[in-house]
Parts: sequence; structure tokens; C-alpha cells
Amino acid sequence: MNPTSSQFFFKHKGEFSFFAVLSGLIGTSVVVRLFPEWAPLWMGVLQTGFEAGTVGGAADWLAVKMIFDEIKIGRWRIVPASGIIPRKQKAIAQGAGKLVANEWLSRESIGKMLSQIDVSDAMAEMLASMHRKGETTALVRWLMNKFFEFLEQPAMQEKLSALAKEKLADIRISRWIGQHLNNGRVRELMNRLIPFLADKFIAALSTKEAYDLIYEKMAEERGGFFKQLFFDPADATDKTIIKLTRFLEDIQYDEFHPLRERLNELTLDWAQKLMDDRSTAAVDVNELGRGLIQNVDTEAWIQRMIQNIRNNFDDQIRSDESVLNKMIREGIERLIGRLKSDAELKSEINRKILNLVGELLARHHHRIGEMVEENILRLSPEAIKEQFKSRTYDDMQWIRVNGAVAGFAIGIVIGLIRALF
Repeated sequence: MNPTSSQFFFKHKGEFSFFAVLSGLIGTSVVVRLFPEWAPLWMGVLQTGFEAGTVGGAADWLAVKMIFDEIKIGRWRIVPASGIIPRKQKAIAQGAGKLVANEWLSRESIGKMLSQIDVSDAMAEMLASMHRKGETTALVRWLMNKFFEFLEQPAMQEKLSALAKEKLADIRISRWIGQHLNNGRVRELMNRLIPFLADKFIAALSTKEAYDLIYEKMAEERGGFFKQLFFDPADATDKTIIKLTRFLEDIQYDEFHPLRERLNELTLDWAQKLMDDRSTAAVDVNELGRGLIQNVDTEAWIQRMIQNIRNNFDDQIRSDESVLNKMIREGIERLIGRLKSDAELKSEINRKILNLVGELLARHHHRIGEMVEENILRLSPEAIKEQFKSRTYDDMQWIRVNGAVAGFAIGIVIGLIRALF
């Protein structure tokens, strides 16, 4: 028997067993009835065996048939209990849902299984695999792009703009300035600001416009005859410009010039007053700050800020050797190491994840049974019958084989008893 024939035989073993005993019954019955004088005693025994085997095979065929199909003549079901699976689909669905949810996948069994899982190790292995394949950078890029898309929505930018104005209005600019203006910072600020301003003033004094303006003011001071006789506006203008220039140069290059020291003292005194919200200086600075904030286009500022951050992020993420990519790689490697070796972190992660899963399981465990029931009810009667058949029909064929064989054996026993008595 070749493999194809063997497969065909085992697939239809129930039919072959029934055909064998039925053929035996027909053959022995013909011999016993038509040629009784030729039929030995054992032929009657065989006839009884084949008869019982035929009855057993037929009864088991009917039993198996009744499980999957209704036994009908036309539209009438002649066997009341036939077609169990298609007729009891709803009951099967409910029973299967309860069995799976309450027995096979009960809360206790799932909880016991979860308690044996090392979530920290699983996370470490997953991250390590993603890291080897270069997928962590892609994941960070995807997450950040989604975050930027969320921030770029007009409604979100409007909310961020309103929030920025609200929070900026609450800032006490005076107090912030006062806190940051200590002696060292004031001196550093003045050492930069005063030379810069002095240089600009000196440059302005050397212009023709400045000379003409000073000369005009000097000419207005000529006074009477004797004063006009000895007073030269041009000479006075030159001397004034020279003195002012020398004075400014002294301030510019002498870090400890008395005027610079006095300006430092006045600035520190002003900074101290800014710390008191009730002082005139603090009130004036805060009012000025609020006025400036109200005129700031915070929405446009936020748009530019988000775009600049996004552009910088894109530039960084494209280059494997960028600071950002190096930070991501180092961070992932450190995290993998901690997930594997840090006992306290492992315990904390396992506890939190299992608690979360436990809460979700307790809240939604009933959905397991409902899902099983819904999936079974979604199938057509033919589909559910075919699913059961594909998984159980081969074993049920053995019931038919066993029925025929057992019936034949019992029939032989009955035939022997008849022959003896």
C-alpha cells in the first residue's frame, strides 16, 4: 500500500470497518441461507459476529453523525437529539467562555504564571535586541516626531501661548534681577558695560555733529563786550571735547575709577530694593516687565522655538556620531545593564508591572470569557461544525472502528454460546 492509499484508508477507516463487517454479514448470510448443508457450525458463529459488528458500526456511525449533523428527511428531523454542535452553538459558546475564564485562564492561574516571569530581564533582552538591530534610535525618532506633531497642532500652540503669558505674568522680574545682581556680577556687568558706553561716547564726540552742537551752545554764552573780547567759542569747544574725551577714557580704562565705584554702589542698592516687592523700584520693573510680556507674540515665539528644537533634533538624529545619538546609545546600554544587575531596580519594576497587570486583569478578566463566547457565536453553524470536525473527526472515526470490532467480538461470543447450547 503506497502512502497515498494508506492516507486514504486511515482517513476513511470508519467507512472501511463498517463495509468489512457488512460484507461479512452479507457473505455469511448468503452461505447459511442458500447452502445450509454446506455451511459448517463456525459459519453461523461468524454470521452472528458480523451481524453484531454491523449493528455496532451502524450505531456508532449514527452516534458520531448526530454530534455534527441533524438526521432529517426533507425538513423533518427524524432523530430528536441529532445535530448537537450546530443546535447548541450558543450553549457551547457560553460553556467554553466560562471554562476558559474560570478554569483554564482563571485569575489565580494567570497571576501564578505572571509571578514567575522576570519582567526586568525580559525588558533588558528586548532592549538589547532592539539596540543590536539599531531600532532604538528609530523608536526615539518616531516618538519625538509624534511629540512634535502634537505640539504643532494649532489648538495646542494656542494653549501653550496662553499658558506662557499666564506664567510669565506671574514672574516677579524685580526679585529675579535682585537675586542675580550680587557684588561680583554687578562689577562684571559694569566692567563690560561702562567701557562699551565710554567708547561709544568718545566716538560720538569726535564727529562733526557733536562739535557743531557744542560750538552752538558755547556761542550762546559770549555775554557782554569784555567777555566777547576774551572768549573764543571754537577754542572753548575744542577744550571741552578734549576734557570730556580724557574723562571718558579715564572711566573706560580705570576699573576702580571713583565714578565707576559709585555706579556699582548705586546698582547694588537698587538691586536690594528690587528684592522688596513693595518698593517703588520693584513695582516699576514689574510693571515694565508685564507690559513687555503683553506685547510679546508668544504664539509665534513658541512656533519658532518648537521648529528650532525640531530642526536641531533632526540634525542630531541623522548623524550616528552626533551628541544626541551617542547619548541615546550610552543611555540604553546603561539601562540594559541596570535592568540585568540592579536588584533593587529589578524588584521595583517587577512589582510595579505585575501590580499593573494584576489590576488590569482584575478589572477586565471577564472579557476573556466574553471574547471566547463572541468568537464562537460569530461563526456560522457550518463553520463551527467544520472546526470541531477538523480537530475531532479522526478520533471519532476510531469510535466507529471500535464499534464494529467490539460488536463483531461480542457477536462471536454470542454465536459460540448458541452453538454450544
